[in-house]
Amino acid sequence: VLAVAKERGPRTLMEEEFARQFKAHGVEPFIGTAIFPEEGLPTREDIIAKAGELKAEAVLVVRFLKKTTGESSTPLRRYAVPAGFATSWEGYMASPTSMTSYTDVGIRDVSYGFYYATLETTMFDLNTNNPLWSAYTSTKYEDHPLKKIGPFTSTIMHELDKAKLLPSR
Repeated sequence: VLAVAKERGPRTLMEEEFARQFKAHGVEPFIGTAIFPEEGLPTREDIIAKAGELKAEAVLVVRFLKKTTGESSTPLRRYAVPAGFATSWEGYMASPTSMTSYTDVGIRDVSYGFYYATLETTMFDLNTNNPLWSAYTSTKYEDHPLKKIGPFTSTIMHELDKAKLLPSR
């Protein structure tokens, strides 16, 4: 399992979560950050050479492509109340026009930002060096993206299982 990311922390978390889920499927994974402990990303040739030494059959590469932002909002809500309603009971009852005039009251719209993390995940067959399976995903999140690693890896593992690329349990 190799996550391609600028920062080592998210890379390690992604690789470890995939490793945990691969183990649950009966696969003994190797983690990129453990095999290549030095900073920076290994070259394709280094990965292929090391995988050969370890007798690995395939490598799963997860690449972080981009982060985009979005915004969502709840529109302004308006409703009408009789004139004087918000001030006092006496004013409301004493005013002859209170039964026919209304005041617009609005509740401000609420907006919030969210993000999309776009990733490409590819499994390569190390006998042929060709891709076996690939997915391009966009994951929406509002809080920290690291909180989405578990659900993201579960989705990928489910798809790998559907593609019959994992051993039967």
